[in-house]
Amino acid sequence: MSREKKRKIDKLTASEKKILDSMIESGATFTHISEYFQEKGHDISRHSIGRYAKDWERIKDKIEDSKRKAKLFFREIRKYPPTDMSEVLEQIIQSQVMDAIINPEFQEKLMEADPVALGNMVSSIQNSAIQREKLKLKFREEYEARKERMEPAVNAKLKDKGIDKETRTVVIDEIDKILMGE
Repeated sequence: MSREKKRKIDKLTASEKKILDSMIESGATFTHISEYFQEKGHDISRHSIGRYAKDWERIKDKIEDSKRKAKLFFREIRKYPPTDMSEVLEQIIQSQVMDAIINPEFQEKLMEADPVALGNMVSSIQNSAIQREKLKLKFREEYEARKERMEPAVNAKLKDKGIDKETRTVVIDEIDKILMGE
C-alpha cells in the first residue's frame, strides 16, 4: 500500500478539479478558493490549496518545458531533414531521464522501483540504438555496392555525350551527395 496520504483535493470530481485549476490559473487567492469549496461541502484548507497549486505549477512548468524541447527538436529536424526520428525520440527520452534523475522526488521513487523493470527499459533503449546503427550500416553497404555499379554506367553515358572527365566527376559527386541526403 502506498505511504502517501490521500489528499482531500484528490477526492474532488474531475469537473471540480477543472474549476479548482481554473481558479488557480486565474489568480484567485487560496483563501477565496478554500471558501468556495467549503460552501460546496468540501473541507479543504487554503494550505492544501497552496500545496496543490505548487504541484500544479510544477506540472505546468514541466509541460511547458517539454513543449519547448519538442519545438527545438523539430526545428533541428527541419534544418537537417535526413535526421532519423528514432534518434530524435532517443534524445527526448534521454533528456527526460536526466531531468528525472536530478529531481529529488524521483530519486526517492527510484529507490522503490523494480530494478529488473528499470534494467529492461535501459536495455530496450540501448537495443534500439544498436538496431538503428545496424540499419544505417546495412544501408551504407548496399548504397556503396549500388554506387559501384552506377558510377561506371553514368560515366560512360556522359563520356558518350562528350562531357569532359572533370565535369563527369563533378556530376557523379553531386549525384552521390543528393542520394546520401547531404
